[in-house]
Amino acid sequence: MASDESSNQQARAGWVLSFIQELVASQDTEAPSDDAVALREWLASVSTRIDDWVEKNRPALQRLGQDLSRALEKLPAWEANLQTNRLLVEHGLEVLRREGYGSTGYIVSMQDARDLGVLSVEEIEERLYEQTVAPEFAQAVLDLYRSLGLQPQRAALIGEGIALHREGRFAGAIPLLISQFEGIVTDALDALPYPSGVTEKPVSSNPRQLPGLHAKVQAADKKVADTTEVFSDLLGAVLTPSDPKSTITKARNGILHGSDVSFATQRCSTQVLLWMFAILTELRSVLPLRNDAAV
Repeated sequence: MASDESSNQQARAGWVLSFIQELVASQDTEAPSDDAVALREWLASVSTRIDDWVEKNRPALQRLGQDLSRALEKLPAWEANLQTNRLLVEHGLEVLRREGYGSTGYIVSMQDARDLGVLSVEEIEERLYEQTVAPEFAQAVLDLYRSLGLQPQRAALIGEGIALHREGRFAGAIPLLISQFEGIVTDALDALPYPSGVTEKPVSSNPRQLPGLHAKVQAADKKVADTTEVFSDLLGAVLTPSDPKSTITKARNGILHGSDVSFATQRCSTQVLLWMFAILTELRSVLPLRNDAAV
């Protein structure tokens, strides 16, 4: 069968080659082959039909040409507008990151980032707080968590933390949210395999034995570094812009162990909640098997 197919392909290739040779030769002979004559007649017929169609639709084609010409004249302005919007978005994201809201880069739209970037720090804080106390936000966080297929009992605790945040009871909201934040990362570490090629791993293979949120976030970053930078960004995220040591992962110790007695602020509560939402959002894409099973 293979031999027959090869022979057929060679025969077709030979016919095409001889036809092309005849077509070229016909340009210098008075008696071209029937195939060459037929092809030239067909091409002439097609050309005639094209000319007739162009003539029939000439007014419409002229209008189309004029529209395209006007559009091309506006192109520089469109490009400038796109460039301006891109710079405004980048500026907005940089302002948010600098002010301790780097999590928004994973959860807000480009339009929101641009709009937030022109506000004062106080206005940014108030706008983000308003968004996090909306019932729709709480529902989105809980729906997102449940979709991951992690411990279902944790959803009630997350919901209670969000309720305390909404009520302005930040001294209760922050410790509860941070503890559940750490629990989410721990559960995710159980579910995420190390990518191939990673040789440097934590001393403990059991994520529940890793000491604190910082070490667990570091371990999570190693597991998903090729997919998302959210854990890497979290490691550097500060609660207070003027204090580079006030990262969420390290502030956790002072808050939960009682040495920090000034943490109970609207700003801190909003930051922790937004980072929880950002982590959940990114886990939604790196836990595909669990996602499919949960939906």
